[in-house]
Amino acid sequence: MIIKDNKIYFYTNVEKIKRLPNKTFLLLFDKVREEFYLSEINTPPLPEKIYGKEQLFCNRVLNTFNKSDKNLGVLLTGLKGTGKSLLAKMIAQQSNMPVVCVTSPFSGELFADCLDKMGDNVILFFDEFEKVYKEEEDQKHFLSILDGTFSGKKLFLFTTNHFEINEFLKSRPSRIRYVRQFEGLDKDTIQEIIDDLLINKEYEEELKLVLDILSTVSVDVLLHLIDEINMYDESPRIAIKNLNIQIEHSYFDVRLYLKGTLYHTKVNYNPLASKTVYLSYKYIDEQGRERWGFYSQELEQLAFQVIDGGEFQFRDRENNLIIFSPSKPYDFEI
Repeated sequence: MIIKDNKIYFYTNVEKIKRLPNKTFLLLFDKVREEFYLSEINTPPLPEKIYGKEQLFCNRVLNTFNKSDKNLGVLLTGLKGTGKSLLAKMIAQQSNMPVVCVTSPFSGELFADCLDKMGDNVILFFDEFEKVYKEEEDQKHFLSILDGTFSGKKLFLFTTNHFEINEFLKSRPSRIRYVRQFEGLDKDTIQEIIDDLLINKEYEEELKLVLDILSTVSVDVLLHLIDEINMYDESPRIAIKNLNIQIEHSYFDVRLYLKGTLYHTKVNYNPLASKTVYLSYKYIDEQGRERWGFYSQELEQLAFQVIDGGEFQFRDRENNLIIFSPSKPYDFEI
């Protein structure tokens, strides 16, 4: 390896440096010279406080790697914003090892030779692996690398948004030893974040009601929602309308109790992200004819409550009740 113009090149038969410096690099390929090289990149610092139990997992990964003389594979999988990249940064920074980011589907003998020349104790980071290595054949090229067919010991760190990796990588601890699935924050962590960051505690109960409707609550969602509430001193129901936050369901069966009479209808919108709750419903008039009725009310004028089973309800000042039950868009399986 040789340093030239703040880049590290893997020239054949050249070894000016024995070990990569403890920095973060992007792996690139010079098509003219047909050589791989590393370009240093900056990484943002970790937040002052990290919520959840990520430190325990980080400690386990690094402890296992330090006690082993083989490659170690780690997969962090889950929806965006759930903390995968944050945990990957924790592992990288606390390892005190150089980090090489791979953002192109490199493979083949030249790639394996490049990894070999990096030496021991290097982290290979593949963010959104399933997008970089889209084809199953591309993923298969990693099998021999993870099995350690080249000399050296490296930590292979993968993130994916879905558990969509080659079947020969699943249930194979010799290739990927640890899998951490991110499914959102637990209630204790949510409470800790609310205690630390929510300024107006009068909004706490309503915030929890709103969070109960979300399919999963990520750190990203909760931090930005609380920031919006704090910045504008507005209720969670109002704050969430302006944010890029979606609830799991947009199809609902609705039970409308209007002046003591029950009406059934369906909607296809997110009530929490709307300024107005608007419903149309059928009824039979005094002559036995089918008619359409309409109900609308400003969201701010409605009392809000979450019910067991994923349902939630609104109640207006005249004590009319609207209950939303998550439903499928169709009445049949597809």
